[in-house]
Amino acid sequence: MKKIYFMIAFMSMLFALVSARPPHIICPDGDLAFVPPTPSNGATISSFYVDINVTTSINDPVYLKWDNDYYPMNQNPSNPKNYFIKIAPLTEGKHVFYAFAFSLCRYRSETRSINVNFAPIIFNVNATSVGETWATIEWDTNENANSTVEYGTTTSYGSSSSDSSFVLHHTINITGLTPLTTYHYRVESCDASGNCAYSGDYTFFTPDTTPPLISNVSVSNITNDSAEITWNTN
Repeated sequence: MKKIYFMIAFMSMLFALVSARPPHIICPDGDLAFVPPTPSNGATISSFYVDINVTTSINDPVYLKWDNDYYPMNQNPSNPKNYFIKIAPLTEGKHVFYAFAFSLCRYRSETRSINVNFAPIIFNVNATSVGETWATIEWDTNENANSTVEYGTTTSYGSSSSDSSFVLHHTINITGLTPLTTYHYRVESCDASGNCAYSGDYTFFTPDTTPPLISNVSVSNITNDSAEITWNTN
């Protein structure tokens, strides 16, 4: 996407010209209106991009003012009255925008604002310690967030363990597991604004670390140089 940098003095002069058009110029009715997927005014989004779409009844090229920058919008080849643009990458915070057209008649959309609040980024997911009936799952996030582990013997999981504390390094201990079993798990973290992120699927295997129980030890068939020893295990 090519970014157009307008000189502040030029923009001021242009808008002054538009506002002070000659009295014999009669402006026909026309409008610029945002249409989906443009976010509604005051919306909060968590993606790294936003799609802006405008419908218009005029024939002049349409531009977007996004914060302090200006961008030409793309005309839809199949619908010349529709213009679109993708703004990326976004930064967190509040952004204000409106669409307008260059003309002796000043056409401008409503002004909208959106809030960008990204979900946490999850990394370093690992089952750091695994026992017969328990496991410790750890991971990190790039912002303070809570902690949840979903786990089970399939990717449907079915069980979970959580900690509501907002932290950067996350540790969840899960118990009540079955020895010699493969478990699937994924982690989830949500920030204070309710933006949630999920990891992919991971697995761990619970070992059997309990030694066998020996009983009924007996000795038989004893000779000068041999003996037979027998026992049972559980």
